[in-house]
Amino acid sequence: MKKIACIILCLAACHGLMAQKWEKIGDRPQMGWNTWNKFAGNINEELVRGIADALVETGLRDAGYVYVNLDDCWHGERDADGFIQADPKRFPNGMKALADYVHAKGLKLGIYSDCGTATCAGRPGSLGHEYQDALQYARWEIDYLKEDWCNTTDVNARGAYRLMSNALRASGRPIFLSMCEWGSNKPWLWARDIGHSWRIGPDIWCNFDSTRVHPQGFTDIGVMQCIRLCEPLRKYAGPGHWNDPDMLEVGNGMSVNEDRAHFTMWCMMASPLILGNDLRNMSSETKSIITNAEMIAVDQDALGVQGLRYATEQGLEFWFKPLSGGDWAFTILNPTQAPVTYDLNWQHFNLIDTEVSRLGTHFNEVTYTVRNLWKHADEGRTPTADKVWRKLTVPARDVISYRLSPMTKKTSSTAQLLRLRLQKLQKRGIMFGHQDAPFYGLGWKYEEGRSDVHDVCGDYPAVMGFELGGIEVGDDKNLDSVPFQVMRREIVAQHRRGGIVTISWHPRNPHTGGTAWVNAQERSKNTVAAVLPGGKDYEVFQIWLGRLTTFLASLCDEHGQPIPFIFRPWHENSGGWFWWGRGLCSAEEYKALWNMTQDFVMRTLPYNILWSWSPNYGFEPDVLNTYPGHDRVDVIGLDAYQQRNGEQAFIATLNKDLTTLSALAAEKGKLLALTECGYQNIPDPTWWTRVLKPQIEKYPISYFLVWRNADRRQYFAPAPDTPDAPDFRKMVADKRILMLGDL
Repeated sequence: MKKIACIILCLAACHGLMAQKWEKIGDRPQMGWNTWNKFAGNINEELVRGIADALVETGLRDAGYVYVNLDDCWHGERDADGFIQADPKRFPNGMKALADYVHAKGLKLGIYSDCGTATCAGRPGSLGHEYQDALQYARWEIDYLKEDWCNTTDVNARGAYRLMSNALRASGRPIFLSMCEWGSNKPWLWARDIGHSWRIGPDIWCNFDSTRVHPQGFTDIGVMQCIRLCEPLRKYAGPGHWNDPDMLEVGNGMSVNEDRAHFTMWCMMASPLILGNDLRNMSSETKSIITNAEMIAVDQDALGVQGLRYATEQGLEFWFKPLSGGDWAFTILNPTQAPVTYDLNWQHFNLIDTEVSRLGTHFNEVTYTVRNLWKHADEGRTPTADKVWRKLTVPARDVISYRLSPMTKKTSSTAQLLRLRLQKLQKRGIMFGHQDAPFYGLGWKYEEGRSDVHDVCGDYPAVMGFELGGIEVGDDKNLDSVPFQVMRREIVAQHRRGGIVTISWHPRNPHTGGTAWVNAQERSKNTVAAVLPGGKDYEVFQIWLGRLTTFLASLCDEHGQPIPFIFRPWHENSGGWFWWGRGLCSAEEYKALWNMTQDFVMRTLPYNILWSWSPNYGFEPDVLNTYPGHDRVDVIGLDAYQQRNGEQAFIATLNKDLTTLSALAAEKGKLLALTECGYQNIPDPTWWTRVLKPQIEKYPISYFLVWRNADRRQYFAPAPDTPDAPDFRKMVADKRILMLGDL
């Protein structure tokens, strides 16, 4: 008992010193299932296991529904030390065994508690036991906590939820915190750093547009009432902090039209998608609604912007939701009890979302392809002329929903304009680039606005390189210990200055658990085959790709516009040191890995990435068998380093490789770059002008990027006191070598 008390006291003492909520979870609205709407308090272990089975068997898990959440009435009593226990009759094997079962299905287990003395059904609340309960949840390996607001007389809401948030953090296990406070204390104003989502109103019930009052005095509200409460709160929502209009009633008794409208509007509002029907016994109509991948993609969009109601006309509501990559979701909601026919003219909807995203539709300038999200069919293009596009009839209490994808882009945040810009700059000269330039140098770290190159010549590199290794496993820092939060800030800064951003990715080995670099024991293991469809690590790697894409999608400027960049995955594949390299997989497997990665990322970010394929210096001719194809590559690069005492060999091999790659690039007008290069510690003080510059000037190279200045034992760019600094200044003084100021 004394040991337990000491643990709890230590955890509680630490709470004021810790970050309040777990970060890096809840970047998209949560998806899962909850016991309450269908079963209320009549729950048990067999039911929950059956639902977990159904989530897998019906494909709902693969559609994104991963949380299996218990609501009220799972509780037993507290033990002699005050730790909550599960009801021994309903959950005879205990919560840890249930969590193990759920986790084995590739799912996550959620649990329920209350900020007050008792839950809404009279079971033990968490008041006064927050740290004990959080520790118990962590022991049980719980992944999600819904915390209610019953029996909270004289309890301060902000303090109560912050206390539980800190307790969850102190438990050491990442747990999603869903705040169920009913909007009484306006949590959207203060809960962003406390919880991952917050309820904005009373409980929902299975009705489209009415309320019901219980004898106890509380009120349940229908779908439309939830929408009305959530609608004005859109500016408070975003990745990691979502408005929650309550759980879904799809499949619990409303009409198919009403269910479809209900589900659609939750997706348009970027709301949590927590199912509440009996998944073991549902109609084909219900399943088709809740598994609509195109609609789910609207809800789960990486931009994370809640939709807005732009106009109301003829009883119809016109909703828009900006999506990543310049797309828009557009929904016409008919909340009335009769069908409505409407002449749709896109020019009536030229809008700019001034409140949140700062993005605009610009129908008078931009042509969009129109995809019907419920018919799963393309329905033409939007005209830029002021005319009726189509006469539509929206059924009663139903929706018509489209995804609009721009065919032409007028903004600066596009791959097309980045490519045109690089082509124009290439005619002027060759840009200089440096990896990790703004993070550290020789004798300094993380001094905002500084770089070694800037210290040498008074200008920043035109190109800055950034590395994402580690993002795939949820780390806060990359493999070179650069915090991703700082990296995001510096990418935005480089873009704002007018510079070019290039990003590489050295993911860990999902097959062996090792790093991107293979050791002797790993050389016989084909990791690439293991992550391709059908491989044993395919599902894990899909999660990794999701984390990568989430970070890439977060790279937006101050106006919410996606930042364009060059992405260089799976590089140096002609060498054998990375798990995707030569001799470790076949050329066909390598191309399949490239294609799978590109297709996954491009589903979210189709407009602001140029893709770079970059073999290693000294490659054999058969490396061209791994080339993904001109339709998949924008930049053909080469990674080349001079070794000590190998100047002539370096020059000869560099020219051979660049000759081959420049011919490949010329076939379809691709950009050519020296995507990674250098001479470690630059022992030759004239290397820049005597060796490197004369070689690269022979070819139509867009940029050359030298590797990072890790410390004085390993650096590739000059600092003010290095012997090569004068020669570097001489090189960049040539008008054909472009620094940031030259752009």
